[in-house]
Amino acid sequence: MNSSTRFVFDLFKSNKKQLNIIILVATLGSLLAVIIPYVYGRLFDLATKPNSETTVLLSLMVLWLALSLISTYLSNKTGYMGEVLGTKMALEAEADAYSHFLTLPILFHKKEQRGEVLQKISRASWSLQDLISTVSDIIPQLLMLLFSLVESDPAYSELPSDVSAFLHEAFLFFL
Repeated sequence: MNSSTRFVFDLFKSNKKQLNIIILVATLGSLLAVIIPYVYGRLFDLATKPNSETTVLLSLMVLWLALSLISTYLSNKTGYMGEVLGTKMALEAEADAYSHFLTLPILFHKKEQRGEVLQKISRASWSLQDLISTVSDIIPQLLMLLFSLVESDPAYSELPSDVSAFLHEAFLFFL
């Protein structure tokens, strides 16, 4: 593993708690997003059935509305927390890179164009911020897809061994 990859992994490890919180919130939001259509379907079935009790219909409507609002809130919260963490990690990475840049020997500063090096550092930190923001936006969608597949068809409840192994390793990384 090269030094830049190790540097990024160290950043992720130092922010493991925030990453775990984002994954937890994304998981809860995805589970709710999968449950909502079932509640809505049950509500629709009862609404079209003659002689349905109004209190049950109103209860299901309130439940559906509450779950929808909570799911939307959690989805937005995941995106927001990803943006904040991405900005924090990008600033940490940029500060570390600048401090390393300042400690380099004089020969390096004479040989290299400082503006180009500083621009590369800034671009790298922006790329890191974009990566984290994108991943925090994609995690809920992937989890919702996974939960939907498992819930909709029992044949998908058994994941292939390579996918299971990957998910297990990813889970252990964040613990």
